[in-house]
Parts: sequence; C-alpha cells; structure tokens
Amino acid sequence: MKITGGTYNVKSALDAFEANETISVYDGTFNVTTNKDGFHCENDEAEGTITVSGGTFTINGASDGIQAGAVLQIDGGDFDINAAEGLEATYIVINDGDININASDDGINAAANTNAYETAIVFNGGNVNVSMGQGDTDAIDSNGSIYVNGGTINVTAQMSAFDCDRTAQFNGGTIIVNGQEVSEIPQSMMGGGMRGGMGGNMNGGMGGRGGRAF
Repeated sequence: MKITGGTYNVKSALDAFEANETISVYDGTFNVTTNKDGFHCENDEAEGTITVSGGTFTINGASDGIQAGAVLQIDGGDFDINAAEGLEATYIVINDGDININASDDGINAAANTNAYETAIVFNGGNVNVSMGQGDTDAIDSNGSIYVNGGTINVTAQMSAFDCDRTAQFNGGTIIVNGQEVSEIPQSMMGGGMRGGMGGNMNGGMGGRGGRAF
C-alpha cells in the first residue's frame, strides 16, 4: 500500500489501513477511529514494514495506533494517537516528526515479533510526547534495546517511563520525565542507563542520525 496524499476519514471495526508486506505514506490527512489498529502491516512470517515520511494523523484505536510486524520507520509527519498502544513493531526508528501519544498500555513498544531484525527503539530526531494512564504501563517499552541519539522525548508516566530488557544508550537529544530533564535513561529493568557509544541499527551496529532502517 502506497499513499501519496488525500484526505481519509475512516471509522472501522477492524484495522483501518492494512497490508501484508509494506505500507508507505508520503503525505495525506488521516482521521481514523477503529476498534483495532489504525495502520497494521504483518504477514504470515510476522513481518511487515511501515514507513511514514509525512502527513497528519489523528488516530483513535482500541488496540494500536500504528503496528508493523517487523519495521516501523517515521521520517516526518504530525501524529495525535490515542490507543491502547501508540506505536508497535520489532524495530522502531524515529528520525523526525511531531508525535503525541496517549496510551493505556505501552506508548511505544518494540516487541520481539520476528528474529529478522533487532528488537529495538531508536530515536534519531523529532519531538515525541508520551502520556500514560495509571496502572502497569510503560511509556517507552522494548523487549530488546533503546537508543536515544537525538530529538526530544517528553514522557508523563505514573509508573514506568522507560523499560527495556537489554541495552539502554543515551547518546544525544533531550529526555524529559514528568517535567524534569534527565541526564540518563531511567529504567525499571535491565540495561545501563548512562550515555554510551552509538548504537541502533538492525544488526546492532552504528546508528547514525537520520539513517534508514532498511
């Protein structure tokens, strides 16, 4: 599925936009209300790629705002997402964009859906605001690693702001948790929270600013 523009007002009992292999969005205005996912891309191998380069998105979803089985890459756009989970994929890279998420489960979730890619969340740029509801919730949750190389991440969370099972690296950018800027990634599980070497490509190597994920 490739979308290069237009205005889409969608109310759906199932996924509003769905494909098995790839979804590419370059521009457009999307007003979505769904009982499942706003955008969903996944095949029988639990893979699927979503790339967003621009557009304006207002998504109210009972499940995920945007979910890809394998890779979710955001290079730009304006996002206002209210859902159980805002963004989900195995490998998530945010290079640019203004992203506002209100979530009741995980705000941004790197889930180990496939072994074809590193399980990680990579922030290279953009402005990301995540507000979490009460309960056992994580604003930024990775079953693998988290790499913050740039951009601004502003988290409001009652419980956990960051949660990862492997490595957490803060290499650049700004992190604000509940109104206070922090100098390391606060974690509720494993992984270091201090500034470290550059990381965050699919093979665990160098994760440069603005680099494409595939």
